[in-house]
Amino acid sequence: MLNPETRISELSRLGFSQPILELSSGRKPHPIFEDTCNDPYYIYLEGSFIPFDLRVIPLWEAGIKQTAVWEKQDRIEIIEFSLESPEEYEVIAYSEQGLWAYMFAYFIDDWVIKAIDMNLVIEAADAVKFLFLNETIDFIRKYRDSDEYPEVLTKLTKSI
Repeated sequence: MLNPETRISELSRLGFSQPILELSSGRKPHPIFEDTCNDPYYIYLEGSFIPFDLRVIPLWEAGIKQTAVWEKQDRIEIIEFSLESPEEYEVIAYSEQGLWAYMFAYFIDDWVIKAIDMNLVIEAADAVKFLFLNETIDFIRKYRDSDEYPEVLTKLTKSI
């Protein structure tokens, strides 16, 4: 795993945008990210075991749930996993815009379920330069109640 001192420069080398670098540094470009994107801490604690052969670069965490990236066969893979069972990771996207689609799908879902202000979602999308907000909204409307929602969501986010 990459050490915390060189993490941001490696994310920059991989081509991640300023909003991703800010979130990865613990700075929030919009308040909507407050509870979902925290500076990685738990992954660096002594005794944390990451069983991956590839070099993992943490993006952020939400408790013990980690979002990270690695390079695999000339492309990046953005993964999500729990520190309790890291071997059960899931590839959620192959690009930054795919990662935003994954995240914003949950924000939009919160808008539907918890009636959060959709203007907050729109402002956040503008703040991070997310280009596929309308497509993600349409996706949520179409598949939200489907039993296959998680699988279909990652199919969408991997295609962006």
